[in-house]
Amino acid sequence: VGPVAFGLLTTENLAQALERAGAKAGNKGWDAALSAIELVNLSEQLSGGRKNPKR
Repeated sequence: VGPVAFGLLTTENLAQALERAGAKAGNKGWDAALSAIELVNLSEQLSGGRKNPKR
């Protein structure tokens, strides 16, 4: 199993959801996706570039 990332916005209303999806607080979904990509890249570096390293 490779890296797992979980991004969840907990909001009380639509205004909060919109704020966290790209306003002053930044786009939290984008941040979660970027973190997942970084985890995959790090995992590949640590495994020597192998997609399915033996454990």
